[in-house]
Amino acid sequence: MMTFSHKRLPVSNFKNCLFTSCNFNYADLQEVNTTSYLFNHCHFLNSSLHSSNHKNTAFTNYKFDGANLFVAVFQKYKITGSTFGEANMSEVSIKGGNWSYTSLRHQKLYQYNLSGVQLIEASIYRIIC
Repeated sequence: MMTFSHKRLPVSNFKNCLFTSCNFNYADLQEVNTTSYLFNHCHFLNSSLHSSNHKNTAFTNYKFDGANLFVAVFQKYKITGSTFGEANMSEVSIKGGNWSYTSLRHQKLYQYNLSGVQLIEASIYRIIC
């Protein structure tokens, strides 16, 4: 498993990258823009994606437990088989995409327009909406 733990990724526009089984725990990814990325089986425990923008990017089978996603933007996004345990999703912008098989348990989703978002078999236990 490659690790980027406790690293600061430079504010930049990244395109067409693939990360498999990588560790981004406690990483600083603030204001990062991703286009056509694939993160597969990666961990983002307590990482910061504050003000990040993700377009046509996929996060499959990953963990965002405790991550800070404040004002992050997800456009045409694929998040499948993933968890958001205790993640800060305040003011996240969700514009379409596939969030199937994702655990959104206990998240506050009352401010979100989830039209156009696939939530097949998503765990929405005790969400606040």
